[in-house]
Amino acid sequence: MFGGSGNDEFVFEDFDLGFDVIDDFQQSGNDKIRFGGEIDNYSDLIFLNYMYEGAVSTLIRFKDSSGVFNPDMGGIVLAGVQISTLGSNDFIF
Repeated sequence: MFGGSGNDEFVFEDFDLGFDVIDDFQQSGNDKIRFGGEIDNYSDLIFLNYMYEGAVSTLIRFKDSSGVFNPDMGGIVLAGVQISTLGSNDFIF
């Protein structure tokens, strides 16, 4: 998924077994990821190092409403984005 130029907001409300890839997440451009549904705070996110198309990237997985990792909720790949560059200000709940 591509947001294009300018500030982008990627919205995720339904969580299933699938994985989405954001190919152009730009922190310097103030791109944001907005969550709805069960994901309602930063502590619901699990960040993993992930290789995507030969580049160090971030895989975001989720905890369910009981605070436990849930593999059935899928994930989001931030292509070319390292975990160390992410913070709570990159997300909207």
